[in-house]
Amino acid sequence: MNTCIKDVQLEVEKIIEYARIFEKKMVDEISNKRDLNVKTFERLRNLLIQSDETYEQTIDEIDLKLQTLCSNDIADFMKNAEKTLCELSVPCVEEKVETLSLSEDGDRNGILKKCIGSLIQESVPVKIGIEPSLDFVDAKNPKPIAELVVIRTFEPSWGEPVWSVSIAKDGKAWVGTADKLLRLMDVSGKEHLKVRMDHTPLFTMTTPDDDVIVTHALKSTKIHRVTTSGKVSLYADIAPFNAFGVIVTEGGNVLACTTNRKLMKFFHHGDVMQDIEIDVDPYQITLTNRGRYLVRGGDILLTIHGIADPIELQPEWKIDPIECDRYGHIVCGSRQTGSGIYILNQYGLLLQQFPLNDHVYDIAIDETDQLWIATRSGKIIIAKYLDNGE
Repeated sequence: MNTCIKDVQLEVEKIIEYARIFEKKMVDEISNKRDLNVKTFERLRNLLIQSDETYEQTIDEIDLKLQTLCSNDIADFMKNAEKTLCELSVPCVEEKVETLSLSEDGDRNGILKKCIGSLIQESVPVKIGIEPSLDFVDAKNPKPIAELVVIRTFEPSWGEPVWSVSIAKDGKAWVGTADKLLRLMDVSGKEHLKVRMDHTPLFTMTTPDDDVIVTHALKSTKIHRVTTSGKVSLYADIAPFNAFGVIVTEGGNVLACTTNRKLMKFFHHGDVMQDIEIDVDPYQITLTNRGRYLVRGGDILLTIHGIADPIELQPEWKIDPIECDRYGHIVCGSRQTGSGIYILNQYGLLLQQFPLNDHVYDIAIDETDQLWIATRSGKIIIAKYLDNGE
């Protein structure tokens, strides 16, 4: 039995226990515990994301439960809490509960405790990939920032604005430029691949197999996939809607920002899986360190399937690209010359600003926490922010 699922069972049992303990107390006390339940569900989702197997359906179910948990009455949640265990259960756990039931005289609490204990004894460490473990990040206390240090600046010969950048494997990055070319580059500035597109690559996002998903300027309806061998194929055409920012999930599925206040979720092969309606016209999307989708529409940041309130950006910042680091920061770039980089905490409060004498068109953060900053002048700036202890 996958340890990730074992952890899910343990956490769900905690939720049920919380509901029982607090169901007869004051409403405000239950509300506080409900907030804890929300965080517990978020942890379940993060555990599944970190697993080396695909749990897209289970993650989607948890997302729906989070939505219900945040919107329904407390009483409704309490009434339905026990169903959660069955809905997320697996045969191994069901067998244990049934076996224990035969030896206990209706003491369901005792049965559950023994079941949990047996699962703990069987547990082995969850396999973590190259992604940072979300459990070890305290998003309420993000890493303090003292300065932004420019490590390297590329001034390539193409002389065109750099519209997009996304991190690939082995220290490389996909770079989309206004001359309608998509380049695979390393940190030294060397080009390993050059692919000509029909339109300027507007947004790019690397897939788990190191291909790249591309949307285009000029309000294009088409989304393309480019392989590391340079092959270009049509991933999806979402006409009559336009495609903007994209993100790729752990399982290889794609979420795309589109017009008409919609996010579109695609299977990895390009068929539409789901339309998600939101309160703004989405333009950009990224993933937070808590496994949530953060969307920018105008000067509003929305957390999709999360409990956070919308964040209102200051209009004078003229924020364009957004990215999230593993410490809980929201890293924003300004399309206003001189404004540069804004670092916010998860609640949208400004922590630091680092001026740059350029427009920032895109930001990507690699596994070493380095920022790849794409600019209108055509420069690619690689930088890293340091705290007082570095």
